[in-house]
This record gives sequence, structure tokens and C-alpha cells, in this order.
Amino acid sequence: MAARHSTDIAAILIEHGITWPTVEAVVDDQIPPFTTSLDAALEGEDISFVVRSAKRVRWGAMQKARCGKEILAWAATEPLARRLAALRAYCVDLDKSGTASVSTPSVALPTRGNPVERPSSDKDWEVLF
Repeated sequence: MAARHSTDIAAILIEHGITWPTVEAVVDDQIPPFTTSLDAALEGEDISFVVRSAKRVRWGAMQKARCGKEILAWAATEPLARRLAALRAYCVDLDKSGTASVSTPSVALPTRGNPVERPSSDKDWEVLF
């Protein structure tokens, strides 16, 4: 749907004599940078809520692990944040259950190097259920 809408915008801009670099910049801002294949949920995924931070320019997703721990993950897109939260919750549950064999190394998921400041007002957040 977004791609179809963006194509129409690109055609209109080109018809009105707008140069391709400008059209490309407009279209890049309108089409999410992910593929539809990432839209499928992972097995065991049960996201409680999703939030978008305008200040961070990131999406956050929260899932409770079976042990009760709340897992919040941030990513560039909503589908990636959802998958990351689900994977981290799975890893927490795996560690808590003790079913992982002793020889299996624990999975260290990447985190961003610098912590990002929390937003100073409610205007910076959009919560989606």
C-alpha cells in the first residue's frame, strides 16, 4: 500500500518537472526501509505494546518473558523491534529454564553503544497497541 501510494507521488512530482534527486528524497521518506518478509511474527512472539520515539527516531517493542521479566527492545523499524524483543524474551526464558546444555554458549544480543537520552515530554512518544 505504501509503495503504491509513493509511486503515485513520484509520478505526480515528475510530471510537474521536479528533478529525480528531489523525487527520490520524498519517496525514500515515505517507504519504510524493510521488506514484507519481516512482517511475520516469530513463534512465541507476544508483544505487549509498541512505541515510536520521535526523539530517538526508533521503535520500541515490549514482550514479557514467561518468567515475568519485561523485555524492551529498540530498533530502526517496528517489525525489527518486535522480532528483537521476541528473540530477547526467548533467550531470557531459555537461560531461566536451565534447559540449555552446559556446552551451549549464551547468546549475546547486540546493543547500541551509546545510551540515548529519554524524551523530555509526552509529545515525543506515540504508543501503538
